[in-house]
Amino acid sequence: MKKLFAALLALGLLALAGCGEAQKDEITTTEPAAGASTAATATEAPTTEEPFTLDPNRPMAVMEPAQGGPMLYTFTGKNGKLGLINQDGELVAQPQYEPSNTWNYSAEYLVDVKYSYDANGRVNGITLQKGERGEQFVHYTLDGESRPVEGFPENSERIIDRNETLYPYTEETTGTILDAGKKLLYATKPGEEIVRLYPIPYQLQLMGLVVQDAGGNVVFSVDHNGRPMQSKTQAQFFMAGYGGRYCKLQNGKWTAINLRQFTDPSREGHDAAAVVVAEDYIIVATGPNFESMYVEEAFAVDWSGKRIDDCPLAPFLSPNWFPTAGEQGPNYLWVQHEGKRGYVNHQGEWLFVE
Repeated sequence: MKKLFAALLALGLLALAGCGEAQKDEITTTEPAAGASTAATATEAPTTEEPFTLDPNRPMAVMEPAQGGPMLYTFTGKNGKLGLINQDGELVAQPQYEPSNTWNYSAEYLVDVKYSYDANGRVNGITLQKGERGEQFVHYTLDGESRPVEGFPENSERIIDRNETLYPYTEETTGTILDAGKKLLYATKPGEEIVRLYPIPYQLQLMGLVVQDAGGNVVFSVDHNGRPMQSKTQAQFFMAGYGGRYCKLQNGKWTAINLRQFTDPSREGHDAAAVVVAEDYIIVATGPNFESMYVEEAFAVDWSGKRIDDCPLAPFLSPNWFPTAGEQGPNYLWVQHEGKRGYVNHQGEWLFVE
């Protein structure tokens, strides 16, 4: 079988706490435990107002970005260079830019691709490198306009460090949850566990916290800003803990699955990781996991763990891997099938063809 990228290992392993067994209970928020600071209960409720609001009447884009509105995505051309498309799958720039090689520590020179952000932490452009050694930097704004720049903008990294917004900082799974001002949001009761949520695909940034009771029910949730976790019609997915645990939030209900059930405990280093996490299914890869993972089997399951044969991505499942359109397009997958190359969605529908 094909050797998967080292990132697959990260998908299966990098997180800090467990999410427990599958549950489908509605989110409820409870008052701090008895004995908690009375001053904390008198503080103002966290606001849910966003710093940027999109027109609710606007039509959805073909490749709607996570933040909404206009967006630019990279794609790899047949020449191995990067090009750009917009949120409607329209070509913005022909493949001419160097792909990132930050994973290759033996490279003679490093090149990268970085989004830039405004003061509210929203993506407002993208910078790529061009030339034999990536010596030319070109910045594109989201309307497709480009200009040469000297390097990556100072705000090319996220403004908000999501790992320093909520407390506690340690790997502790019980205790209190504080906001950035160190005011009490929740204090765990006996048997309850704090679970840290990370995005899919995995990035080292905290998306929020949930608290589970002894039965695995979610009794409290909060996002990385200390506000109640927003429930949306569109499913939201999170990595939740060491060992292949994944959570879904949709319409106020949580569902969780632990992919460890698909590993062989009699085999040292046998592991399972999610290749694609979608609303109705998860594509699972299993195999030995040492420095990297060799896939022995890939298959689709529903959120109860039952294998399914009618996965929309079944035609693309083997031997292809599924790179995504990045942090703003995690649900758009790059595939090659029957002579076509481009992005598809989780329903297997073509959104862009090179």
